[in-house]
Amino acid sequence: VESLKVKTAETETTAVETVVVNTDVLAIGGGGAGLTVAVRAGQLGAKCVVVEKLAQLGGATAASQGNYAAVDPEKQVPQGIEDSIMLQIQQTYQGGDCKAKLDLVETMAYHALDGVHWLEDLGVEFNEQMTTVVGAIWPRTHGAVGKGAAIVEAAAESYNTDIYMETTATELIIEDGRVTGCKAVGTDGTNYEFHASLGVVMCTGGFGKNNEMLRKYNPNIPDGVI
Repeated sequence: VESLKVKTAETETTAVETVVVNTDVLAIGGGGAGLTVAVRAGQLGAKCVVVEKLAQLGGATAASQGNYAAVDPEKQVPQGIEDSIMLQIQQTYQGGDCKAKLDLVETMAYHALDGVHWLEDLGVEFNEQMTTVVGAIWPRTHGAVGKGAAIVEAAAESYNTDIYMETTATELIIEDGRVTGCKAVGTDGTNYEFHASLGVVMCTGGFGKNNEMLRKYNPNIPDGVI
C-alpha cells in the first residue's frame, strides 16, 4: 500500500509527430458500411483507408445475426412462398408509419437481391431456407452462415485495405469547402492526418447508443431501453 502512495517522477513531455497518410478513399468507421466502402473501392481499383476507433471491426454488423431481407423467387418459390418487390416496398413503407422517403425504399427493395449476390461473390454463404426474423412480417430473410461475423470477415479479407484500429477521428479536414480527409489520434497518442484524393465517406453508424438523441426523437422511450 505504501509503495502505491509514492508518486512517480513525471516524465518530460515531447512533441508528438503527426503521421500523414495519403489515399484515394477514406472511410471513417470500420463497421459494415465502412468495410463495404473499402471493398467497393478495391473493386474499382481505388486505394482505401479505414479508420476505426475500436479494437475490433464490424460494429453492429459483427454483432448481428447476419440476416438480410430480399425478395428471391429462386429460393422462395420452391418453398411455397409468394412474394414480390412491390409487397416489400409496401410493408417497409407502412412499417415506418409512411414517413420514409419512398424513392429510397424502392431503391432498397429493387436492389436488395443484388446485395445478396454481391456478398456471395465475396464468399459469404447463405442458408437455403428463407425465414421471417423478429420484427419482420414476411419470409424473405436470407440468413448468413456464420452470422454477421462471417460477413465482416469476408469483407475485411477481400481487398488489401489499410485499416487503422483504435484510431479515433477527431476533426474533418476541409479544403475549399470540400471534405478531403480527417485528423485522428491513436490510443498510443499518435496523431494522424488522413488525406483522400477521391472522397471521404462517413460510416460512423446510427445513434442507438446516444441517449440524448434517442430521447429527442422518441421522448416516450422507456428508461430500461437506453
